[in-house]
Amino acid sequence: MKAIYWVIAVAVVSVTVFIYLVLGDSQKTVPKIKVSYFTNETEIASSITKILSQELVKTSHFWVGIEPEKLEQLNVVVSLKQELAKLKPLQRVIVDEELKLPKNWLEQLQATDSINFKENIQSTGELLKSLEEKNSGYFFVTANIYSNPFIKENPLNKIKKEYQIHPTTFSMAYFPIAADDEKNMLFPCNAEDHSGTSAWACMVSNKARFSRRKIDLKNEKPWISLMDLIGEKDYMILLKKR
Repeated sequence: MKAIYWVIAVAVVSVTVFIYLVLGDSQKTVPKIKVSYFTNETEIASSITKILSQELVKTSHFWVGIEPEKLEQLNVVVSLKQELAKLKPLQRVIVDEELKLPKNWLEQLQATDSINFKENIQSTGELLKSLEEKNSGYFFVTANIYSNPFIKENPLNKIKKEYQIHPTTFSMAYFPIAADDEKNMLFPCNAEDHSGTSAWACMVSNKARFSRRKIDLKNEKPWISLMDLIGEKDYMILLKKR
């Protein structure tokens, strides 16, 4: 019987250590937009560019990552692109083919290029490096697993280092505003991390859990959102449309 208790104790400690190590990163994030309520996507995008106005005037190179199964995030992406274009011209709007966006979304984004990022990391890195060297603005839309720095083996970290590019990144994720809402998250936060996404998933879930007590469920505006700085020029945006 003692052996069983010992095994259980070791398992509990192991999981606790895992969660502490993973969630420790999320506690280092810097809030930029606290839990807020918005009428539409334009308000969200405008709030982002207003809060980051000093940072954004210094660059015109952007990565935006979304969750492929959360198409409502695309409305925010379109509005964000429009707001950023007001600050500096965006000569290229590049869309990752892996997202499989319908033609109408490509038209709304005014996409100039379509690439399969995962299969063409080298050529994508060369293109983005060339654009940055020419100071040509670009807006690259891909999956959030490729845009956030917390998935260590993702292509973003690889080409940042290899091609010396310095984009500002916005990684969007579903905002689970209640415990039973976490089932709608794209990636789970758990110790059995076979996909390599737990560091990101735990950051999202931990931030959401920490923020829930601040949510005013009586507020009738359809959008709830927040934004944190999670890297040197990297931002996490949590979004929930009710």
